[in-house]
Amino acid sequence: MTALTLAALLAAPLTPPADANACLPVDAIQRVAAKALRGDYDPVPGYIKHLYLVAQQRGLTVQGVARLTTYCPRCSGMTCADGSRVRDGICAANPQIAMHSWVWLECSGWLKVCDRGGWVTLGYCRYGQTANVDEWLPGCVGDCWRGPGTRERVPYAVLPPGSEKARN
Repeated sequence: MTALTLAALLAAPLTPPADANACLPVDAIQRVAAKALRGDYDPVPGYIKHLYLVAQQRGLTVQGVARLTTYCPRCSGMTCADGSRVRDGICAANPQIAMHSWVWLECSGWLKVCDRGGWVTLGYCRYGQTANVDEWLPGCVGDCWRGPGTRERVPYAVLPPGSEKARN
């Protein structure tokens, strides 16, 4: 009977899991990259899809947890530390993250580091956080740097400047 059961199992067709998410990677950025590239989050801008493709190709994984704060035109100037204008999709980050790196945050997605700031230092981090990121928002959520936009222990990953080029 055992041989017959084993033979029946070996002859049975393989069926994919009913849940399409069952085969997704465990790592947060790899999971989001897989879903973005298969179209789960459409519409996703082309440059963001490209960053997820690079993250997949390079095997980028979550590097730690960050403190996330926000800033806006009311509480900052209109020029970033690199000389560019403030705009959607940019952030300030602690100096240990190179200027013009791409930072992925689980709650915000991809942000480009174009700015620095007095509040953006590791000295303000706690709870095992290894990065401090300050996301620029066009509309103020109030009490910049410590108000309602502040989040603790946000998983993050970094693509250093120049590494956003895809491998062939």
